[in-house]
Amino acid sequence: EKKAIIIGYDGCRADVLKLSEGGIKHLMTEGNNISFAYCGGVNYPATNTQDTSTAPGWCSILTGVWASEHGITANGITKSLEHKTLLTTLVEDEIIDSSTFITKWKGHFDRKNATYNDEKAYCEENNLNVSFNRCKDDVASHEYTLNEVKKTDCADFIFVIYEPTDSTGHGYGFTINNPRYKEAFKTADQYGLETIDAIKARETYDTEDWLIIITSDHGGIGTDHGGASIQERMTFIVANKEIDYE
Repeated sequence: EKKAIIIGYDGCRADVLKLSEGGIKHLMTEGNNISFAYCGGVNYPATNTQDTSTAPGWCSILTGVWASEHGITANGITKSLEHKTLLTTLVEDEIIDSSTFITKWKGHFDRKNATYNDEKAYCEENNLNVSFNRCKDDVASHEYTLNEVKKTDCADFIFVIYEPTDSTGHGYGFTINNPRYKEAFKTADQYGLETIDAIKARETYDTEDWLIIITSDHGGIGTDHGGASIQERMTFIVANKEIDYE
């Protein structure tokens, strides 16, 4: 049975990878795939076509297209149904039975002009087995994810976002020279490792085919992001399988 999970480290700069002692190191130690990627639209150093911000970054990951198609150039814009996310299309096309979105940020689907308001309503109106779950904080998001993974009939596609790096970056600076940012990364990466361990502890794991991805929506510079600097644009994709990007 095929299953997949995307574990997102929000606002995680690519240069912190060398500090990993958790989920990323676990996948890398197994000899699996790691690639550098970028957000912001067109190839660096061309001018960004979308902000290096949360909503555009994750929307491109979930739809596979840039803002020129999905329309989310910045936070605070509601996406149309023209380009639905994998959460919805995989269920709607009956490729999988269920999917779930786990996050603490209201801007995804829990405030006016949230990114996925229309898609969430579409799933509810059409009785699609797609759940949108907003938790009160990262600890609650992690607990929700672990509980989901431990279910015998857990969702076939899980998308979870952990935000310690983004929150700490805004408060104290997006840089590995900032001890607080390093600790925030270690916290997110520990969540990632515990999530992977919970998947591998499933009684049915040997009969399942899991794709496990850890990635980020954007980096940061100073105490902000959204711009075109390499520190904001460079991201990464770490997976337990080789990925063909062509």
